[in-house]
Amino acid sequence: MLLEEFIKKLLFETEDKFSLKRLKSLSPEQALTYVKSTLPLLGAGGSRSAFKLSSKYVLKIATREAGIAQNKAEVDIWTNPRR
Repeated sequence: MLLEEFIKKLLFETEDKFSLKRLKSLSPEQALTYVKSTLPLLGAGGSRSAFKLSSKYVLKIATREAGIAQNKAEVDIWTNPRR
């Protein structure tokens, strides 16, 4: 299952007002504001903020370049696990 399909499936468990389609149409700055207004904030660090998508999954939004690199590394690990 592709990561995007997996996220779409998870969105059925989120608040009705959140839309992945809407999120994708926004600039990075607008995306953070949008997510803050539609999903519960779980925590924030120096380069990313984490929001609750479901009881098991989060959406991590990069707030700095380091956060983008961290997100890419996590996607790589999740989609290409090494044994």
